[in-house]
Amino acid sequence: MDAFEKKPKGDGVSFAFDALKKASFEEWTRWTIVYDLATAGEGDIGKALEDYSYEKNKALVMKSFTTTEFLKATPASVLEILSSYPATLRCTE
Repeated sequence: MDAFEKKPKGDGVSFAFDALKKASFEEWTRWTIVYDLATAGEGDIGKALEDYSYEKNKALVMKSFTTTEFLKATPASVLEILSSYPATLRCTE
């Protein structure tokens, strides 16, 4: 964290992956992911949010797993579990 730059020079995504690599445990870390959250939206994004839907979540899981080479062999039963999982979660105060 001491080396963290508020505005990194160069590509921010590469910087993020480099930071994750430095913080990883090589024998335990299997993969890392970085989300580039730069969007055209600003301010209150509430109108852009949607209620959870099993169908939309399953479509996202299916697209992600069938278009990612190392995930393509994931069994359908596992995809179903992953697709259904968010519906098992409950909000608490």
